[in-house]
Amino acid sequence: MSELSLTQDVLSEMAANGLDGYGTHLLADVQTGIPGLVLSEVDYNPRRDSPTAIVMSSVREMVTGQPQVRQYAPQQLLSANVIIHERGSTDSYGISEAKRHMAAELRQAITESMPGLTDEVTTYAVGEKAGLYHDLDIEAWTTDGDPLTDAKTISELCRDGLAFVIGDFLQLPLERVSGASYPATVAVKTNHRIEMALPANVGTLPTIGGGEVNTNKPKELQRVNEALASLHAETIARLGRLGIAVAHIVLAPHFTAGYETTAADRAISRAISRIQPL
Repeated sequence: MSELSLTQDVLSEMAANGLDGYGTHLLADVQTGIPGLVLSEVDYNPRRDSPTAIVMSSVREMVTGQPQVRQYAPQQLLSANVIIHERGSTDSYGISEAKRHMAAELRQAITESMPGLTDEVTTYAVGEKAGLYHDLDIEAWTTDGDPLTDAKTISELCRDGLAFVIGDFLQLPLERVSGASYPATVAVKTNHRIEMALPANVGTLPTIGGGEVNTNKPKELQRVNEALASLHAETIARLGRLGIAVAHIVLAPHFTAGYETTAADRAISRAISRIQPL
């Protein structure tokens, strides 16, 4: 059983997007003479239907006198891309490594949440430090670290269906990619707590912009924390304008996976519910 049970439930209700292979998700188009969920019987049409699709023991034929064929909603698989943005950030507190571990764990949890046995998940790490992922199930696409290059690469991976992008989105200008579309993309925004608000009275700490703040000075700390809150809100709004739903997950080092499972499950399942249907 998946640890993200709510996420699994929402995914089970999504329409199929894979055309090759049999699965448990429904497609919208109605067809005859194929595997799937039986919807009804209709009169046989020789211009449309194969004679092998005629139902030999149809009750409706006994009533109408017309040969019948069954209509089906095709049941096929659901496929998804999980994309981890690994930008070239460095820090003195091990935050990048902790977030890398959390991203790998989230990727595994999302994969295990796919409800059908034939559902497919392909995972990519994209960015300057993508090569730091050594899992054989993660395909590393190392880039030159240019934010626009990363954005273009990730946009390509999002264009064809369900996609989960894991990262902080600080240097990922998806809105600058010409002609990009995100038909079913969830942004799993991951942050350490000090990226959301710095604690008070712990001395001098570095800021996201590369400067420093003396947390012992209340006004200086307030100014920085207000800027962090604004940056977070602007990032979510920017993604929302692209039609991307956001699931925000805060690093929780005291949990083995690096995040609190129940909160992550709620956030991801709600985000999936908000994206456009496939």
